[in-house]
Amino acid sequence: MAEFIEEMEAAAARDVGSVARVLLGRVTDDDAWNELPPEIQEMFVGNGPAIVAEIHGGELDATPEQLGGIMHPTLLVAGEETDAAHREMTEIMAAAMPHARVAWVPGDHLISPTEPPVVAFVDEVLAR
Repeated sequence: MAEFIEEMEAAAARDVGSVARVLLGRVTDDDAWNELPPEIQEMFVGNGPAIVAEIHGGELDATPEQLGGIMHPTLLVAGEETDAAHREMTEIMAAAMPHARVAWVPGDHLISPTEPPVVAFVDEVLAR
């Protein structure tokens, strides 16, 4: 993991937009990037800062009481193939937030933000 983090940090230092390409190269293969449609590549490039933040983020430092103070509609999105510990954490967070719900979508950690439950939630919130 340390080698992976060093590789991601080096990519971010060169160009934060290159982080996604490095990540995909590590979890799939170097050709995977070239097989992605340009709009998906652009989405990944735009998420470079978020990917770096996740690497450095550590654990969520919030109590259930603090999460309970989130009064906005909240959708927690997680992959159906997520490991048991992360599934449990997602459920605990959702239970702590009065207006939260969970959408389990296909995948593990890398998921599509265009899954139907995500789009439906965005449409619902925008309609308010």
